[in-house]
Amino acid sequence: MVNLKILVSNASVGCIIGKGGRTISEIQADTGAKVVVSRSNEFYPDAIGNKDRVVLISGDVAEIVKGLTAVLDKLQQEEGSAAVVVRLLVHMRLCGALIGKNGSTIKSLSEQGGESVSVKVGSPPVGVPGLHERVVWVESSDPDSVAQTVGAILNTLLETPQSASLMDEVVNYGSANHHHHHHAPADNGGEMHEVHLNVPESRAGAVIGRNGHVMTGIQDLLGVTMSMSKKGEFVDGTEDQRKCTIKGHAEKAVELAERIVQLKIEGVI
Repeated sequence: MVNLKILVSNASVGCIIGKGGRTISEIQADTGAKVVVSRSNEFYPDAIGNKDRVVLISGDVAEIVKGLTAVLDKLQQEEGSAAVVVRLLVHMRLCGALIGKNGSTIKSLSEQGGESVSVKVGSPPVGVPGLHERVVWVESSDPDSVAQTVGAILNTLLETPQSASLMDEVVNYGSANHHHHHHAPADNGGEMHEVHLNVPESRAGAVIGRNGHVMTGIQDLLGVTMSMSKKGEFVDGTEDQRKCTIKGHAEKAVELAERIVQLKIEGVI
């Protein structure tokens, strides 16, 4: 079972649900995909305060593409817009695989969809503690091209070993406590927060820094501890992904360190 999450404005989501849930039931019956919409008072949190609902489409990739196509058709009829825009929610730890080295993967995905398709990855979330997803925009004048491009994106993400745990079914972000941290007892009896990131061998140097100064600086600044697997020691199932581990008692500090590492991987900083 694969999960795709998209954002839909609260003003438009009614056309997907239909009276008494009739439309959403028809979409599921016709496409084989499972479609779930967050409740009327459950909006995706952001620093601006937009009222967007989360729509979860689940199934195999082919079913999701069919389900998304049906959803886009309803939205286009409702909104009457010539441009079709889908806003995907993708976990930060998967965005590196989606972007690729020097943006090569995301460029390829855009080209596969045709000249009219645009794929853009939004900035890491700021101002909302505990939020670990970035918005990925897929835009075109052709709904089928958008849906097919999203299918290609899903296939790319599924090649990442962490995808099974990071492509979750959460639609209620009321407290934004949906991140996948591993919790272990701390030495002082408190709670230790721990995250693991896959770092391409080609970007490990940028994360570590000369003589380790980047990781040391992050540790000194945020009070976390960091480690990187040795050169040639890769995450199981990968051929070039080293494991970076971040631990700390302060959850927000661990989250910030994770964001810094992700930006280092992507070459943003």
